[in-house]
Amino acid sequence: MLLEARSSADVVRRQLRCAHDDHAATAGHLRAQPPSHVHTLARGSSGCAAAFLSYLLAARHGVPAGALQLSALTLHDAPLQVRGSLAVAISQSGQSPDLVTSMQRLSARGASTLALVNQMESPLAQACLWRADLRAGPELSVAATKSFVASLVASALLVSHWRMDAAMLKALDALPHQLDTTVADHEIDATVRALAPVEHLLVIGRGFGLPLAQEAALKLKEACGMHAQALSGAEAMHGPVSLAGRGRTALVFATGGPELPGLIAFADHLRRLGTNVVLAAPPQIRERTMTLTPADMPELDAVPAIRSFYEVVAALATARGFDADQPPHLRKVTLTL
Repeated sequence: MLLEARSSADVVRRQLRCAHDDHAATAGHLRAQPPSHVHTLARGSSGCAAAFLSYLLAARHGVPAGALQLSALTLHDAPLQVRGSLAVAISQSGQSPDLVTSMQRLSARGASTLALVNQMESPLAQACLWRADLRAGPELSVAATKSFVASLVASALLVSHWRMDAAMLKALDALPHQLDTTVADHEIDATVRALAPVEHLLVIGRGFGLPLAQEAALKLKEACGMHAQALSGAEAMHGPVSLAGRGRTALVFATGGPELPGLIAFADHLRRLGTNVVLAAPPQIRERTMTLTPADMPELDAVPAIRSFYEVVAALATARGFDADQPPHLRKVTLTL
């Protein structure tokens, strides 16, 4: 897992060198016939990447986007009215029948379909009108790392080309250097010490940082055997904050942009309630436990942030007696319907 996570910068370099044409071609079609809205379809880590794509489309491009309920299509064959929309599936393997069946049925109902996939010969890629290669290369660890990073970057490339967003394209060019920036050993050690004894953890993010929190929580479950629940900092105030207090721990990802002040304030609120707060934040936040390297655009902060957190996950798994490469009860390719 850790070796693959550390190769993320090279994966992104390869994407930036080779993937622009794929996304530019798809974007040209989308500009010529703009979809009314975008449905995302994915599971696991890819589902977290799909949430990131939805935020990008809505906040950066003004296109309504959201996750489609796969079971509505696969188990109920719902007669969804999707003509004129775009369906985007994200997957490492492209093998799961629920994604393949859903994209086939959406296409038959008049949606345009796009796969962001790491296996271009997979059933999912073949089922879609358009496809873009994640170019993450073989991923052997059960827990996805570099393919997740590649999915975030592919999402940003798609939106950048669709919107003809020169500023985001320039910010993407800087990501490999930011992904190569390492977390200080003492910060990894401090974060692991704080999290190692924890069995129930709140993981907080907001906006573009919420998919980051969701992926972090998933990795803590998979690789570290920890019950971790990801929540928006705003959503937490509508009930789940009652879980805070003495003897409880929260991990807060305070990424940049307009979300940052509110997340710092929420971390302070949790501390006042007696919660042990582990704060991952940019260098200017003095009370941080772990430093997050900012991207050149706050919408992309999640990319170097998750790469840094994978270092923590690997160390934490070892500290808790787990094998991060072979989590219990899981396989690399999961087939669901």
